Amino acid sequence: MINAQEIQGHWNQLSGQVKKKWGHLTDDDLRIVGGNVEQLIGRIQQKTGETRANIEEYFNSLVDDAAPMLQQAGDKLREGYEQAADYARESYEGATSMVQRRPAESLGVVLVAGLLTGAIVGVLTLGSSDRSSSNWHSWF
Repeated sequence: MINAQEIQGHWNQLSGQVKKKWGHLTDDDLRIVGGNVEQLIGRIQQKTGETRANIEEYFNSLVDDAAPMLQQAGDKLREGYEQAADYARESYEGATSMVQRRPAESLGVVLVAGLLTGAIVGVLTLGSSDRSSSNWHSWF
């Protein structure tokens, strides 16, 4: 599955190619505010004097070169989501089967888990109310 580091690595590669083509650009110049490519093209025009058509042609070539990589990344993400969905489905089916085979034990586990959760929340709530209630005594 593709991760954030891989995506960042690809962006670094692409932005490096843009900086290589137009050496005047800084990292700040390459940041696209809110996904606004128009601003990026305008900044490149302003800093380099390059025509809009040439900039767009260069970006199109970068996108064409990156398309297979992006397709592969999408495929990896889809595969990961499918694996996660399969795991969740199997876990749900396993839990359903367990409850059907042993309903009393399952009910007992749920009750104990609920009691423990309630006890923990109660202790945490009392602990925080003790700290905040120390101030209300001064009202009287």
